[in-house]
Amino acid sequence: MSKLFAIALGIIVGSTSLAHGACPAAVPGSTAEAIRANEQRILCLQREIAEAAEQRQFEMKLLTIENSIQKLELDRRFDQLNFEVP
Repeated sequence: MSKLFAIALGIIVGSTSLAHGACPAAVPGSTAEAIRANEQRILCLQREIAEAAEQRQFEMKLLTIENSIQKLELDRRFDQLNFEVP
């Protein structure tokens, strides 16, 4: 089960890493065209940051689920042990 989560995480991280670098470079100058181009660049960078934050949030949720599954598996294995209460 944990392997499935790791594979899913790898696919998601790999697909989102392709989007980085898609924003245009900064345009020097103070003309209206340069300002509009830089405005579009900033909006693109903000979208990338939002996507990265969402991706990290997803990764944290996935890690929490994996940890919960591991804890449940350990609890189940512990419960299967036969202990005599003194």
